[in-house]
Amino acid sequence: MRRSIVGLCMAVIPAVSIAQNPPVDYRVVTIQQLTSNGGRVAWSPSGNNLIAFDRENSVGYFDVWTMNPDPANTNEICLTCNQAAAPPYNKGNPDWHPSGNYIVFQAQRPDMTYSTDPTALDNTLARPGVGINNVIYIMDAAGENYWEVAASENPAPGGVLHPHFSHDGTKLIWAQQIARDPLPSGEWVIQVASFTPGVAGGAPTVQLLNTLQPGVIPALLETHGFSLDDTTIFFSGTASGQPQYGNDIYSYNLNTGAFADLTNTPDNWDEHSRPSPVEEKLIFISTYGNQNSSLGNLQQDYWTMNYDGSDKKRVTWFVDPDSPYYLSGMTTGDNDWSPDGTQSVVYLINTAGGASLGQSGADYLLTFGPSATAASSASYFNFPQAPGSIVSTFGSNLAGSTAGAASTLTTTLGQTSVTVTDSQGTARPALLAFASPGQVNWIVPAGTAPGPATVAFNASSGAVLDTIGVERVSPAIYTILSSGSGPAAGFINVYPSNGPSTSQPIFNCASSCTTVPVSISGGSAYLILFATGIENHQSSVTAKIGPSAVTYWSGQEVVSSGSQTVTASFAGAQGQFTGLDQVNIPIPAKLAGAGTLYVQLQADGFNSNVVQIQLQ
Repeated sequence: MRRSIVGLCMAVIPAVSIAQNPPVDYRVVTIQQLTSNGGRVAWSPSGNNLIAFDRENSVGYFDVWTMNPDPANTNEICLTCNQAAAPPYNKGNPDWHPSGNYIVFQAQRPDMTYSTDPTALDNTLARPGVGINNVIYIMDAAGENYWEVAASENPAPGGVLHPHFSHDGTKLIWAQQIARDPLPSGEWVIQVASFTPGVAGGAPTVQLLNTLQPGVIPALLETHGFSLDDTTIFFSGTASGQPQYGNDIYSYNLNTGAFADLTNTPDNWDEHSRPSPVEEKLIFISTYGNQNSSLGNLQQDYWTMNYDGSDKKRVTWFVDPDSPYYLSGMTTGDNDWSPDGTQSVVYLINTAGGASLGQSGADYLLTFGPSATAASSASYFNFPQAPGSIVSTFGSNLAGSTAGAASTLTTTLGQTSVTVTDSQGTARPALLAFASPGQVNWIVPAGTAPGPATVAFNASSGAVLDTIGVERVSPAIYTILSSGSGPAAGFINVYPSNGPSTSQPIFNCASSCTTVPVSISGGSAYLILFATGIENHQSSVTAKIGPSAVTYWSGQEVVSSGSQTVTASFAGAQGQFTGLDQVNIPIPAKLAGAGTLYVQLQADGFNSNVVQIQLQ
């Protein structure tokens, strides 16, 4: 049931659409180990250029250390070891005051009785990564003077997590458990306090300003930092009613009370969103795209996104077995930016032999470089891509001139070429459909292996690089708005019980592009969609068709309630245009007269973007 769609394809494949103000993105240029025995990290924004981190000692408790961000000379120094004034037991989760004169951290409460075994459950729960029976302490940068923050105390059981200073140093936030129920995480709040440095080495003053519980339910909360202007805080938890596994990242404006879910992934774990010190970017961890992840075996990697949750981009592949950077027996954790925003120190957690609460790990240094921005030419999602799919990449100096391909695609166009080097180190030229200095449309070469791939745009002005994720399939549906949402680019073939078949348009762009109602009564009908990233599917391609959709992550998902799941009668290469796929979907007769419907494809476990049709 494939047919000629030359005019339609020219309209929906964005051969000449230029991105307006394409986002600034990053790619990881180098990965270097700083220490094989590390933990949660904080990079001083002051001129001392030190990284504070926690480390498990030989007894089994955690201490706070500092090190240089130089893999060749880390000069690791323990601040809390053998200090009579330091609180005993576990200490960690440090954060620097912007002056470099203070470090705030968590500490196991010294006024309680614990088991003598540091690995016993009560002590394990008091490790920095868990925070039960912890309070907040502040010490000077030399680790000689210590002050407990009285506002962080509450009757046991309780606890604290992740204290962070504001950029101007006048505020301090932390998450605090105020009740053990509801299980398993208890009830948490966010404490906002003022901070005033001490005079002549005296005690600093911390005054509680506000107790917050953003979201719709009392749940686990974990603070991560402030926006550049210190008006907004970022935190993670299950504050929007997500299941326990659906840990999300949120923002909350301290002045207006505006609350936003930045990730909204009920089936993924998102955490540790640290704000960049130079622009409105966050680096965070997520299990998104790792299908083998579970609550007891979190397989997370590092991502970046904007303050509003847009422009999400995966920057590491530590937990991907197909990646040359794969680290077996480890997953990702806390992180922090360098003062100039060009590097990040990250904590990789040991999971070999089974994860334990608050376990130790290794600290690595990521160095970033500028990157182009790749997205599916159909959905405008920037992750992942599939061999044979059509990709639109946006950036600067990608090509030397503007040119569109003729009927036969070539590997050189607009004074540029594209080379894709896959996770196995094999380099292949890509076919080009369109090239300009700000945008190149290209085809992921057949045979590109799963995992991270480096894409080089070889213009005369020099190579521009990007890193993309590759999966065997990555379904994406074209829309008539060339935006990844709205009316589908396609048509409906109607086969009445009496009379000839007809092909009915499903959109109208006479003034603005909208869906067109199509009658399917009195016979059978097939929805014909055009897509990319599907041709390598191994199991049947299905379509979920329903009356509503919700926004998750960067896209949408058709709501299961009231939806129909239909197996496509055909899903594969369209045959006339390289990289273009076609999907034929039998429309259930019961959907006649349903009105506006949302459609989403699934291929080998991967979901497409959501598009709209209208039935009468």
